[in-house]
Amino acid sequence: MKAMLEVFGANVTTSSSGVDALKPFASQSFDVVVTDLRMKGMDGVELIEKSGGQSDSNSLPWYRAGRKRAS
Repeated sequence: MKAMLEVFGANVTTSSSGVDALKPFASQSFDVVVTDLRMKGMDGVELIEKSGGQSDSNSLPWYRAGRKRAS
């Protein structure tokens, strides 16, 4: 997904965990956030909640992604 967005001119910031994903909100602004629901350390819903006070993220469009677990 990162490569596809960059082809269209987007600046993309990636993180390997929910905790790491929260850090850039302190120093960067974002036009859109794409997050997985299941991440190490913090899930996507918690990331959305915790980032709300760190920037103007209350008005950000959020897109959540997740995979179903195999039965």
